[in-house]
Amino acid sequence: MKRLIILALFALVVTGCSSDGETAETTATDVPAAANPNAIRSDLPDDFPVPVPDGGEVQTAARQDTPEGPSFGALIKFEDGRYDELVSFYDDYTADLDGIERIETSAERDGVTWRNMETGFLVTISQTVESVTFAATIPPGAG
Repeated sequence: MKRLIILALFALVVTGCSSDGETAETTATDVPAAANPNAIRSDLPDDFPVPVPDGGEVQTAARQDTPEGPSFGALIKFEDGRYDELVSFYDDYTADLDGIERIETSAERDGVTWRNMETGFLVTISQTVESVTFAATIPPGAG
């Protein structure tokens, strides 16, 4: 269930609204990311606004240009055993950000989400069966 929620949130980042109200979608492409910065990709965009610790494997990442600025999404897998380290890292990172709410979950698997309901900023760290997952959606100006 948690994975479905994370994927649904990630889908929000790859679908945006153009200035005329029409839906604009980003789709996977074989065009190199440098030639198409809005492509869904397997590496983080250079201007990804949230720090990510070394050692993770990018599952998917996206950058979507909007009239308000770029929005971002990422799903990164880390090796098992790094959950506490990653939670501490993002506790430190979000400590100085305004309006951040920290939510802990432990229904099926442990997880922590940092979110700002006004800006749409969302970062989640969750413990899965064999790994730790980082998921983020960062709207324009929220990083």
